[in-house]
Amino acid sequence: MNRTSLVLALSVLTLAGSAVASANFTGYYDHANWTFEQLAGGDGHVVSADADTLVLLGDESDTGGDDYYWINAEADGNFSFDWLYNCDDDPGFDGGYYVVDSLGNFTLLSDTDGDSGHVDVAVTAGQLIGFNVYSFDGFFGGPMLTITNFSAPVNSVPEPATMAVLGLGLAAVARRRNRK
Repeated sequence: MNRTSLVLALSVLTLAGSAVASANFTGYYDHANWTFEQLAGGDGHVVSADADTLVLLGDESDTGGDDYYWINAEADGNFSFDWLYNCDDDPGFDGGYYVVDSLGNFTLLSDTDGDSGHVDVAVTAGQLIGFNVYSFDGFFGGPMLTITNFSAPVNSVPEPATMAVLGLGLAAVARRRNRK
């Protein structure tokens, strides 16, 4: 195989294995593929989940608890989202978090009603990503975490037209080589 053929073949392989970002909760990241888990007595639930939004409500009982919503990243890339935290309890009792790596590795987004922001963090394929709402006691209602503009890495499969053009180019190079 000459250098040109090798370059074309490597280009096809590179395109076939590249990662791009999913722009919402669809495909691999469809809500049906996520796990909702209640830990430490949590009784929270998913209030709403569609292609554009996720709303998690934390524990409202008097025992408190942790409620997680997670999935493993499909590919290497960035996990990003906008968030809004709401809670009637005083700061420090409840909180909204995002999770990377394991359910024990969470990062506080906020424990203060009305806070919002944006997160963008690098993740690797297979790494756990997700969200957590924690309620200390639930006396003043559960914490609510709203996620929008979700994006996470997915494996990219080149469009058939791209693969056809690359395949024709590789065939032309091989044909030209065989004529010599």
